[in-house]
Amino acid sequence: MEGKLLPTSSIRDFLLILGLAIIGFQEAGNINRHQHVRISKRGNFAGLTPTVLGQAFLWFLRPGKTAFAIYPGSSSVEKISSAFNNTRSSRLSAHRAVPERDSEKFEKTKLWNRVVQRFLRALKAKQFVAAGWVSFALITSIPGSMAQAGAGGTLTTTPIKAVVELFTSQGCSSCPPADRLLKTYVDRKDVIALSFPVDYWDYLGWQDTYASQMNTERQRAYARARGDGSVYTPQAVVNGISHFVGSRKSKIDACIKRDLEKDGGASRVPLRLSLEGGQFVVETGTVKKGQPEKQLMLWIVAVQKSGTVNIARGENSGHKFTYYNIVRGMTPIGSWDGTPKTIRISRESVSKPHADTYLVLLQKGSSGPIIGASWLSK
Repeated sequence: MEGKLLPTSSIRDFLLILGLAIIGFQEAGNINRHQHVRISKRGNFAGLTPTVLGQAFLWFLRPGKTAFAIYPGSSSVEKISSAFNNTRSSRLSAHRAVPERDSEKFEKTKLWNRVVQRFLRALKAKQFVAAGWVSFALITSIPGSMAQAGAGGTLTTTPIKAVVELFTSQGCSSCPPADRLLKTYVDRKDVIALSFPVDYWDYLGWQDTYASQMNTERQRAYARARGDGSVYTPQAVVNGISHFVGSRKSKIDACIKRDLEKDGGASRVPLRLSLEGGQFVVETGTVKKGQPEKQLMLWIVAVQKSGTVNIARGENSGHKFTYYNIVRGMTPIGSWDGTPKTIRISRESVSKPHADTYLVLLQKGSSGPIIGASWLSK
């Protein structure tokens, strides 16, 4: 939901660009000199230039991958070998051939060299200061990668205003209008809309192909938490708190607006869900002000994006319906104490059959207010 979070990928990208900029400015100052630098087996760093330091800096940010150095005046990006290992015989070498002095290309390079050096002197800034400004300009020009920083980190690009859960059934003749309305919320970027098919109407003649006892129990748990005992279909639950008939768009919209305006989104916690290798990585931020709810739980939700069903019996016999964001399972992965944290969990441990996307929810218990939500980042 709406809030702030500092993406680790943006920090990494900023440092990478900083390293590249350092190399570029150092090469501009050293282009006229022939250098061949090597780290010996004994670890002798004599003669190690800032350029090579910059390349080593990049390697430490990207261990096991190829580092790049940019040389002004060269026609391509020169690769520096990434064949580093942990043995004492590791070495780093960088070589640049000096162009012929009578070539037109070299004259242009010297001109570039003089321009850059005068620019740095005029600013009374060393290479690191200039490189920092270049890095800042580059990283902030990437859409969505960084934004204005504040308490808790960087603002998410599309804050989630609400989570709408629709408890529905293929055997319920009143549900199709609500299912169609849910699709309009599915299409919105600022709302997470989920379909929770329940199984208590299966006795009417048609067994819901997506229903589960887990979904039914979740709906009943909401009713117990509210204390009103209201369990029906189609039922829409907004942010884990308020409920309405699932086809009442005006009621749902008014609830989303009211919850958002109540505290300006200050109680919402920014979340991020990503996939690294075979692990899901969940990152949490903090609330803008005040104290968060207690007994908060992080959930990974397995979702099937869509499915079409031909209904042969029951109240909707003879009809074909398409359902969207069908919940296939929910797995608790840990509690949240109000401080920023990162949780890693294997994808296999939370995956469910037929699920083709995932999201993370931050909720009080299993049936309380939802104060954070985010889809799996692409």
